[in-house]
Parts: sequence; C-alpha cells; structure tokens
Amino acid sequence: MKAGKAVGESPQKQQSARKVQLWLSVLENADSVEWPPTIEKQNWRVFLRSSHSLQGCNHSGLYRTSPVFPATSDFRPPALSRGTYHLVFYCFDPAFQVLGRLTQNAPKALKSGLLYSTGLASILLFTKNPSHFSQVEKIAGVKARCKELWCIERGRIASITCESSGRASSRLNSIKIVPYETLPLVARTTVDEFVANIAVLVPKVQVHLPSEVSTFVQLVSLVNELVSEMVYVCTPQGPPPETLAEYTEKRFRADAQLRHRILHQDTDRLVQINAALSYVSTQALSGAVPILDRRSLIRRYSLLGVGTATLALMRIAHSIEGAFAKGAIEDLLADRGRDAAPLPGLETLPDYDSKEWKENSFNNWTGKVEPRRSYPKLPYFSGRLGFREAEYTVSAALQALAAGAGPEWSLLTLTHEMLHGHVRNLLSMLFQGTPDRRPDQKWKEFYDRFAAHCKGNAIKKESFLDSIRAIILFYCCRTITHGSITKYVKVDSSQLKDDTVELQFRLLAPEHLWLAYETESRNISEIFVHILDVHYFYCSSHSNYIPLIWRSWSNVPQVWGDLRQYLLRSLLILASKTDGSPYERFVAARARLVELLGSLQTNQSSRSPVIDEALKKLRSEVYTEEQLYYSFDASLILVDLVQNVLTSSRIRGALNADPHLSVAKTTSFEEWLVYDMPNEFVDDSVVSPTAFLADRLSRERGELDEAALEARTSAVFLACASHVKGGKSWLKQ
Repeated sequence: MKAGKAVGESPQKQQSARKVQLWLSVLENADSVEWPPTIEKQNWRVFLRSSHSLQGCNHSGLYRTSPVFPATSDFRPPALSRGTYHLVFYCFDPAFQVLGRLTQNAPKALKSGLLYSTGLASILLFTKNPSHFSQVEKIAGVKARCKELWCIERGRIASITCESSGRASSRLNSIKIVPYETLPLVARTTVDEFVANIAVLVPKVQVHLPSEVSTFVQLVSLVNELVSEMVYVCTPQGPPPETLAEYTEKRFRADAQLRHRILHQDTDRLVQINAALSYVSTQALSGAVPILDRRSLIRRYSLLGVGTATLALMRIAHSIEGAFAKGAIEDLLADRGRDAAPLPGLETLPDYDSKEWKENSFNNWTGKVEPRRSYPKLPYFSGRLGFREAEYTVSAALQALAAGAGPEWSLLTLTHEMLHGHVRNLLSMLFQGTPDRRPDQKWKEFYDRFAAHCKGNAIKKESFLDSIRAIILFYCCRTITHGSITKYVKVDSSQLKDDTVELQFRLLAPEHLWLAYETESRNISEIFVHILDVHYFYCSSHSNYIPLIWRSWSNVPQVWGDLRQYLLRSLLILASKTDGSPYERFVAARARLVELLGSLQTNQSSRSPVIDEALKKLRSEVYTEEQLYYSFDASLILVDLVQNVLTSSRIRGALNADPHLSVAKTTSFEEWLVYDMPNEFVDDSVVSPTAFLADRLSRERGELDEAALEARTSAVFLACASHVKGGKSWLKQ
C-alpha cells in the first residue's frame, strides 16, 4: 500500500514505470471426464506470470486464474518450472493483522515468497522450505481457520493437502422456516428455494466465515415474518400476525384484493432475497478450501474467488446498519414524534424560517434511546447493477474489485446506497400514520391538516410529525411551479424581482398532491441521502465530498445525459451550510461549486470532459438562472429539514467510534477525518471502515498506475474486513 507516483510525469515515463500485474493460474486437462478428478488425470499446471492483462499471460486451453500481490518488496517470483516448490494457502479471519505481523516480523526468506489476494485464501506462500509452513502460524500467533498445501514439481501439482479447524454446528437444526405447505404453488416453490439456499450456504459459512452466521440467522427471522404473512392471507383465521396488525381479520376476509397484494409483495421480496443469496454464496465461498472444488463465477478471479472482498462489503454494511440501529430514528419518531411540539417558523408558508429548527429537532430530545433491531443486508458485487440498494441487498460495482481504493470506483459509494434504505424507512414511518386507519383515511387526514396549515387556519394539536410532513408536502406543491432536480419547468421571467421571479404558491388537490409525492419520492430521497451522507461520513466537509463524488460521477454515462440533475444536487449540498435568502444561497453555492470543480480540472489525474461541461454550464448566467435556480429554491426546504432536524449525533458517533480516528480543522470553517493507521499492513484492526476509506480517498491527489491501484484495493478490502464484531458469539450461545 505504497503512495502513488507524483503528479506531472510524462505519459512515456508513466508507461515505462508501470508495475506489472502478477497472475496465479492453474491450467487443467480439458479432455478428462473422470469423476472425482484426480491429480494424475487432470495434470494441473501452475503458473505465476506477469502481465498488464490476462490475455498477455498467453494461457492456452482451460485455466483458472486470479491476480495476486507481493506483500513486501522482498518478494521474488519462484522458478516453478525448475525443482520442487510448495504453495500454501492460508485462510485467516481477520487476515489484515496477520499480514501486519508477517511483514514486520517474518524473516526475509519467508517474505520473499509472501503474497496476498482478494480471495478467502487471502495469504499465499511460495517456498522450498517446509519449515516455513508452521512458521507462518507461529508468527501470526493464531492457527489458520483453513489452509491448503500444494506440492508443485516442475510446474505441475504433485499433491494437495487440506486442513480445516472450522466445524458446522448441529444448532443449524434450529434454523427453521414456519410451516408453509398451505401456500399456492408459486409462493411455495419460492420458499422452497430459500430453504435450499440456507441449507447449502449456512453450513459453509459456519466453517469459513463463522462470525457472519448471525446475519443469516437474522435473515431467517425476517423471512419467517414474510412467510407467516403469506400463510395468513391465504387462510385468514384468528388475529393477523404482528407485522399485519394495522388490519383486522374481518378486513382480510372481506378484501380479496388486499390478500392477493400482500401475497405477491412478499413473494417478490423472497425472490429478491433468493437472487441475492445466489450471488453471496458464489462470491463469498468460491475459492474456499478445497480451492479447486469450484471456480468463481467472476472469471477474472476464477481460481481464488473474491471471498475477502465480499467479507469486506459485509462488514462495511454491518458497520453502517449497526449505527442506524443504534440511532433508532424511526422508532424514536414513532414513539415521541406525535406528542412533541411542531417545528417553529412554518406559520406563513411559502415563507419559512429554519433558524430555530436545530434547537427543536429530535436530536435534542432527552431520555435514553433504545437501539432498534438491525436489518441485515446481503452485499455482493454486480456488473449490471453497479452500486445499488434494495430492501434486503446492497451491491457494489464489479469495477470496485480492482479499483475500489480509487475515487472513480470508490467503495465509499456504499454509504450513499445504504442511506437510501435508511431514508426509505424514515419516510415510510412519517407517512404510516395511525396503524388502525385505512391508507385512504390516513392520506385524507394528512392532506386536511396540511391544507389547513397552508390556508392559515388553526391546527389542533399539531405535532412534530405533522410539521415534517407539511415540509415534504409543501415541497411537492412547489415542484409544480418551480420544477425539481429531475424536472425542468420554464418560468416566465418577465417580472424580475431581486434577480428572481416571485412565484405564487398553489395548493394541489388531494389526488394531485399524492401523485406529486409519488413522482418526487426518488428526488426527495436523493436530497435526504446527500445531506445525510456528507454529514455522517464526510464530517460535513464539502471540500472533500464534492470532488470525490464528481470523480465518481465522471465515469457514469447517465450523468452526461442529465447533467442538470447532478449540478442541482451539488448546489443543494453546498447550500446546506449557508444562510441568507434563497438567491443569496444559490449565488454562494454556485461560486463554491465552480471553485471546487475548477480545482479538479487543474489536476491531470482528475480532469474529465463531464466536469468541463459542468463548469461551462455553471459559468453561464442564462443557464443557471433559467435551468437551476427555481428548482434549487423549491428544494431548499428539504435541505434545511435534513440538516437541522433529521441528523443524529448518536448515529454519527457510532459510525466514528474508532481509536484511530480523530477530527482536525482543515480550514476556519471545515473539519476533516484523520485516520492515523499507517498506509501498510499492521497488527491492528479498522473499526470504522467508512472513516478509514474517507481518509485514504482524500489523500489520493495523483494518479496510480493500474497494478498499484489494484494491489492497494486488495489491501483495502483486507483492512475493511479486519474488525470482527462479536466473533463467534452466536456459536457460543
């Protein structure tokens, strides 16, 4: 994990100085049809080749391969075609600290054969000396969970020996799904698929990733809730399950459409879970000992798989979701929001005053906050979905496997995606209302209270939740006349006032307001997510956040197609820390965005045609006035709501609870995260992976050659997987 080259080298020098990627490959006899395969018949040949591309390795025939990386500068490639070598694969969890001990304390002879990978067998050793086998574990101070030894004679595998200290527990028998035999065929087969998935996956997880068993235990619990709902709606008898408590048995018996909708919604959720489990199973466990048992479906990593990279995704997701659970915003608002006083400054909409919102936000409510239960996410890599979040899953772009330590395909993008789930739960709670009321009755109540608010009528017992809903519904009304981040509305500028046009507020009819809310729900979520993202994960540092997100956006084709949206997102982020009239905040945000994007274009490694075009549009008075200002004005109230009311110091504290992390002043008005762990393998763990990633990304000012970036990315995966929260706690119960 060495620093990149200095900026400003000529292309010729960069090309000549490029590091060459190492590829560990196994070629096998494609003509063999025997089962089980034998070493003699398969005639496995092992190669460690250097090449900038996989094709450059010049493999012929059927092969498996994975990129591998020298752990120290002492590494010397073995001459496999001559003599006898031993190749040992070690599966440690966590492996980061073990690599720290080995790189610091191992003799040079051992370090000369030491490699690491993104596979579950993340530490590899080439050696001619059998005494080195046990020396690795002695220096590590812990026995490997699994290890595998290949004896290689003149480049061919002569023997394979496997060892495993992991064991599957008989307690798996307690992981059961509630009886579901009464379900219709399609729903029943969907549950069957989940049962089969768990039967295959969990025993292997217990052996190779025991600290992650609790995730799947939680998942089974959630699926049991879904299956219980499905069974009940097929034959509604007695009180509904607790998760359907807003309905009555009588309602279910009388409403076939409701029963049908719940059955299909829950079936769709199970389909999503089953699809994710297929990804997780192959990505987390391909490459586990015995390594040649099955090849990874991500073919560039077909030998060793991407198990450690997938484990890092799991632990990043656990860290974020654990902090959300500790903050328990949804439960806190549900329990106390109906009785708390409304936010001040909303009496004269469309004018509002947010100056006192921070002092009246839920974050200042006294009393102990009970953590809610954690919602498990199934993380995996996807070439089609990229970075994406759904109810039970979160995916990372496949490109992040090689370049996730760089800003263009940053692993820190996961924070944005995880926040979408947090915001979805929050908005769902806000518009849930009284559980025993029908959806149409709830909406009528929300609308009537909002309409009375807009007309200046007295609202009896207006609550904190009422005022938050009023802000969101007010925004929806304003998008009709002002537009939004995805909708442009042409404004008649014939009557300018202070460089802007005063647009009259229009209260929409109930059905039109509901349609506006549904249409704008994605935009509302994006605004919420951006403000929370910069607050929770970037220490509210715009000078770090804006350059990093624009470097990641510069590789996304849809940004070219809708550049206006991404300019508006950025302007609203920058306005979250400014005061004044909407136009004054717009002018300040625009100037700051030009400054930050302009600084990117002075650096050769971050120059981008997308950013060139963004700057061109921002510098146009006509474009910014007509295309950006009015939608910016309409959206400001959401920015102020999130910034002042919906941020949680408890969540931020949980995310940043790491002894290596400190906050330092970078300017007179900004702070930044400083993660003091050395930029190498060390005998320590990363407790806050998001803070670690933010610190490392902010240091990247120059351009790394591809091999150095991929090696650093693999090391970052190991670092992010290094904190095992709870360890084997479930197995010990």
